[in-house]
Amino acid sequence: MNEMKKIRFVFLLLCSMTAMLSCNRNEYPGFDKMDNGAYMRFHSKGNGIKPETGDFVLVDITQRIGDSLLFDSFVDYGESVSVEIMEPSFVGDMMSGLLNMREGDSATVAFRIDSLFEKALGELLPEYISPETVMYVDMKLNKVLTKKEVEEEYRKEVAIMKERDDVLLASYYSNPDYTVTDNGLIVIDIKQGNGRAVTSEDVINVNFMLSTLDGDTIIDYLEGEPFSMAYDDMALGKGFNEAVGMLKEKGEGTFVIPSSLAFDSVGVRNAILPYTSFYLVIKIDDIMTIQEYENKLDMMLEKENADNMKRLAEEPGRIADYVKSHNIAVEPTESGLYFLEQKKGDGESVFKGDIVSIHYIMYNIEDKIIESSYDSGKPMKFVLGYNEMVPGIEEAVTMMKVGGKARVIVPSQIGFGDIAIDEKLPGNSTVIFDIELVAVTR
Repeated sequence: MNEMKKIRFVFLLLCSMTAMLSCNRNEYPGFDKMDNGAYMRFHSKGNGIKPETGDFVLVDITQRIGDSLLFDSFVDYGESVSVEIMEPSFVGDMMSGLLNMREGDSATVAFRIDSLFEKALGELLPEYISPETVMYVDMKLNKVLTKKEVEEEYRKEVAIMKERDDVLLASYYSNPDYTVTDNGLIVIDIKQGNGRAVTSEDVINVNFMLSTLDGDTIIDYLEGEPFSMAYDDMALGKGFNEAVGMLKEKGEGTFVIPSSLAFDSVGVRNAILPYTSFYLVIKIDDIMTIQEYENKLDMMLEKENADNMKRLAEEPGRIADYVKSHNIAVEPTESGLYFLEQKKGDGESVFKGDIVSIHYIMYNIEDKIIESSYDSGKPMKFVLGYNEMVPGIEEAVTMMKVGGKARVIVPSQIGFGDIAIDEKLPGNSTVIFDIELVAVTR
């Protein structure tokens, strides 16, 4: 064999070996590749049935990247979660893993996080996350409910709901003091206003409360600013519109809307059960044409913009008054942030790209609490340096270490800007935060 043939033989041998190694290389060490493409590691085996597409499963789930826990069904919900088995969003995802498991199995499925973002979430992978980052999903499959079992159980439950709804409605239909329209709407009481009647082209401003016949409140706009809606908007069902149509401007009434004039046998997913009838109390504040409504919106927007500009112009004076009245001696940073350290942390510092966990209490400049993360018991997380948090807080945490606490005065330009949070915190408002830096994850 001459030298040229030797070189060609060695080259072909290397190519062949490379191809073999590529085929056998496991992207996730310690995991086996399943027939459907999922990479899995089984921890314990059960002998129950396997789920199929359309089934529901009760499963314990944790999601993690390395040692960082992102989700835990028991921590977040206190129990196993119900998951509908669907076609996998991408090869090797969580659904792919569940389709390989049986009741009683415990396993981990691994996949690259870029597949999750691009194929399942339909979003670009954030630049601070490496495409090669691996997500691990630990699952314990406790129970499989077949599609047939779920459908049968649902039919039984819906039949019970209908029977119960009929019983609740019967007492209203049989009351001689109430009026029933041809469509079945039950009129308990009407106090007619002296304004004009509503037409299909109008916008109505209403205060109303919608509750179930058991007394569970669904929507409560009975007090405060009226709620604006187009009269022909059928979002709340035919019965609501029929009730509104019976009233004039400044009128009010009380009605029972049978489920057949609301959401009938379907309900609203995760909100309203099938065969739910409603008790409605409603007041018509005023009725406007669409043009009148648009003119009103323009006037409100002009006033809001004027108020925002006035607050922006007065903000330096308000901050100066706050600093003086609270005996604050520190100087603001270049951005205008006042940083008042309350407790020095002894943990890690924070850098761009870190996942930061903080507890906070948010106040307006009148020292009224707006909201607090302590109420939920869960710290708020954000990735530093990618505009996920108001600039003032991002700047503040870079001046802290884990375990530290601080109060910061955040001018509107590094706070919420001209965005109104609520009536206590309108646009161009200074915000005060008490911050506790709980943890940093890299």
